[in-house]
Amino acid sequence: MYKRFYTVDMVYGTGRIDKEFDTYEEAYDYMCKNYIRELNDGYKPTLYQILRHDVSNWGGTTNTMICPTWS
Repeated sequence: MYKRFYTVDMVYGTGRIDKEFDTYEEAYDYMCKNYIRELNDGYKPTLYQILRHDVSNWGGTTNTMICPTWS
C-alpha cells in the first residue's frame, strides 16, 4: 500500500489544519483562501507551509516520509 497526501501547517508555532488534501493544488487553494480570510478579518496572517506525506507499508511496517513541498 502506498498513499500520498498533503497537509497545511503553521510555519511558526504548532498547529495543523486538521484536513488532508489529495493534491498540492487543493492544499495551496485552501492555504490561500485561509490567508485572505485572516487579512479580511483584521488578523495578522499566519504563515503556512504545505507538507507532503508519503506513507507506505512493507514487511508489516509502516514507513512515513514528511517533507515541505513547493509544487
